[in-house]
Amino acid sequence: MENIPTVTSLDNFEDAVEAFAHGGSRRECMERLMALGLPAGAVRWLSEYPGRTMMVRERD
Repeated sequence: MENIPTVTSLDNFEDAVEAFAHGGSRRECMERLMALGLPAGAVRWLSEYPGRTMMVRERD
């Protein structure tokens, strides 16, 4: 469980990934994911392809 990245809001994470998949800008997607606390490496990995997602968990 410790290897799964955490975010401040699961809903906002899903919104960011979905917006990117539907034509949102890569820059905006990266900014939104960074603001949620996702590690830079995970943000880069997600922003390589629209619609790509990963398992994350919400912080307590």
